[in-house]
Amino acid sequence: MLLSKGATGDALTAELDASARDVLESTALADDERRPTLRTPSAGALVRAVRSSLTVSAADADTAIKAMHAAAEKRVEGILGNSRRRHYGHAAVLVASCVACAPKGQHAEAARWAGEIRQRYWRRHAFRQELAKAFDVLGVREVA
Repeated sequence: MLLSKGATGDALTAELDASARDVLESTALADDERRPTLRTPSAGALVRAVRSSLTVSAADADTAIKAMHAAAEKRVEGILGNSRRRHYGHAAVLVASCVACAPKGQHAEAARWAGEIRQRYWRRHAFRQELAKAFDVLGVREVA
């Protein structure tokens, strides 16, 4: 998300805000047991606040993109390998965000990579639908 600019970055942070949860929800405290606290900004709000002032070198961006690809592939393998259908959307957003964040010179390579993932799981119609939706939401050209 820090690598993306404009509408794509806004869509990614909106997705983060939509899928994020309050870390205090998992605690066993009842509402009357909670003490007043300062409001913690969302991860999306933090990204929006620093994104405009952040400059990333080309070497650092390449390293980040490669790490994103590896993480997205592992997540897709884990989710689809265990048929966790409710998480297909998350895996699809990770793949689409790798393409969305790719520098202009590497966009074709990233789209090819996403196409290979799409082809590898060609029998998973629900995943392919989620992937198409993620590409649409992020404003990225659909891969064939």
